[in-house]
Amino acid sequence: FGLEGSGAEEFSRAIFGIVPPVSGRVELLGQRVTDLTPHGLMRRGLSYLPANRKEEGLYMERSIADNIAAPILRRLSRLGLVNRASVDRQATADIKRFAIRVPGPDGLPRQLSGGNQQKVMLSACLASAPEVIVLNEPTRGVDVGAKAEVHEVARREAAAGRAVLVFSSDLPELLRLAHRIVVMRSRRGVGEIAGRDMSEESVMALAAGSR
Repeated sequence: FGLEGSGAEEFSRAIFGIVPPVSGRVELLGQRVTDLTPHGLMRRGLSYLPANRKEEGLYMERSIADNIAAPILRRLSRLGLVNRASVDRQATADIKRFAIRVPGPDGLPRQLSGGNQQKVMLSACLASAPEVIVLNEPTRGVDVGAKAEVHEVARREAAAGRAVLVFSSDLPELLRLAHRIVVMRSRRGVGEIAGRDMSEESVMALAAGSR
């Protein structure tokens, strides 16, 4: 968590290789990572949900099925050709799994509500069965019902033993979801709050530099 200008947004993007880190090193599952590109990090078991679904998260003029299957097209291809039946099976299963309200897998994301667009993006994020999941503003611009569904997915993935990192400017959301909160200020991590010590007051005090 961080206030505007804290560097939290940039840090979330650097984790997935969208912007290059200025210094330091990256370790994933105990191993140093040298290929700090999105493709390289995905191969190592990391997945990323971007904050802006319309500009970075979804192909708005491609089908819902294509969006869901995009991260795993290589797995769903044979001899360099995409197996459409496999893509459709993957999409149909995920539409059911995430309770996405769609006209059908051949529909377009732009035909969906914000909450259902977000669930399409989330299903794509999880399609590769990642071990580390980075969620950047996962419920921005969605209604209360969709927010609860996204939270349930995050809890389910964490309960399955996966690492779930949530970057959110919605502090009450973090307090509901997180086991611990790392606070950033001036582009640095300045502290960590966990368990019963987590409250809006304690997190904001650390973020503002008054603690």
